Amino acid sequence: MIKYIIKDLMAAGRYLPYGIGLVILVGLMMGLIRWVTGKRGRQKSEVIPVTLLVAYGLTIFLITFLSREDSGATGMYMEPFSSWGINARNNAYFIENILLFIPLGFFYGWVVKMRSSCIASLLLGISFSFCIESLQLVTGRGVFQVDDILTNGVGMLVGTLLFQTVNWVYRRRDKR
Repeated sequence: MIKYIIKDLMAAGRYLPYGIGLVILVGLMMGLIRWVTGKRGRQKSEVIPVTLLVAYGLTIFLITFLSREDSGATGMYMEPFSSWGINARNNAYFIENILLFIPLGFFYGWVVKMRSSCIASLLLGISFSFCIESLQLVTGRGVFQVDDILTNGVGMLVGTLLFQTVNWVYRRRDKR
């Protein structure tokens, strides 16, 4: 299973230049918006996490939707955890779906700081994943799977919890 995960992560690496390009593009767009609206000197610290959140969300969209050929596969798999335990390949996909959304959850946590609950993070991850799965189903670029929605939501939650932990440790260190 680990060899599949490593192989798939290496294959996803081909989207790194697109992700970097999206970070630059979104950052420039945000800078332009701030310049036009006259908010140049205020809240600069929010530009980086928002840029990373939007760019990574777009990168996920590229990886999960646009990178797929029309497979002709159709259908919906609505049974939770039905893809786990079938074989090592399916188990790897299951874990990769969690890993894919951890950075998104981390960036989300960074943007909202502690102003949002973990429930909101989980629901946002589920909603974003639901949109991707629905588009895959409608366009024939994938199969709608409840497992994907649940694991992506869990990944988003893990990422937000990771940010909250890092933020808590950093704040405690600053108080000393």
